[in-house]
Amino acid sequence: MTDQSTHEVGHKSTLPVGKILASARTEQGMTTDMVAARLCLTENYIKALEAGNFEVLPGDTFIRGYLRNYADIVGLNGEELVRLYIDQQDIARQHAEAQNSEKNTSHGNSKLVLIAIVIIALVAVVVVSLEDGEEPAPQVPSSIESSDEALSESGVESTATADEIVAEESSATEQDLEVNEAVEETSQEIEAIESVNDEPATETEVSVSAADDEVSVESESLPALATEALSFTFNGDCWYQVVDATGAKLAERSKSAGETSVVEGVPPFTVTLGDTTVVDVMYEGEKVDLTAYYARKSARFQVGE
Repeated sequence: MTDQSTHEVGHKSTLPVGKILASARTEQGMTTDMVAARLCLTENYIKALEAGNFEVLPGDTFIRGYLRNYADIVGLNGEELVRLYIDQQDIARQHAEAQNSEKNTSHGNSKLVLIAIVIIALVAVVVVSLEDGEEPAPQVPSSIESSDEALSESGVESTATADEIVAEESSATEQDLEVNEAVEETSQEIEAIESVNDEPATETEVSVSAADDEVSVESESLPALATEALSFTFNGDCWYQVVDATGAKLAERSKSAGETSVVEGVPPFTVTLGDTTVVDVMYEGEKVDLTAYYARKSARFQVGE
């Protein structure tokens, strides 16, 4: 039976492992719900395995266990099927990475083109701005030159012009004094407003500190959940999963013969075993009875209810 099964898997190695299982199930005259009952799984899990929708299943370790047990039921070589699954997953992963690399390269080229366009546009704007800002030097009107000549000829007119300049300077000095006084008054008003605004800020800091103290007191008053220990002794190869009452996943891996494991969490624990016949489970110093699951091997049950 083993040689025939191995030959069948190798002959169909170009097909996805899910289709190989579905074909073997059909040849055995079995339905998906019959296989689900034998494996102690939901029918949706069986359909996901056959369709290759592995992302909806618990994890790679569990998928390999499901494939191995499914193959045993329909007369295929489980180890050969698992190796084929690993090879097909590697090929799919490499294909996805190649596609992502091509997308990233294309996206990077598009970004470079966009950046180049933006730089060219900015350079054009700067050049236009510089050209607009270059104005010709103002020419001295001829009327001013003639006025200077007239002033040099008339001393009376020069004296009058000097008096006007002195008067303008005095007026400018008075205006500067008025501006300085206005600035000083404005600065004093701003300082007064800032000193008033500083007081409520101190009150806010005090209230925030008090709120922090209340939060810390409430956090310290919360009771801690009691935890219990669950131990496993493996007499053969088996994958297992343990989830506690809080939903925390305490363990999910494969173990070999002779290995042990101890997990701690909040009971009750939800335990899933790939092969109940090779595992001893201890809870509160007592051995958990698993004989009811020996016929199906794999099982999901609760401990510490």
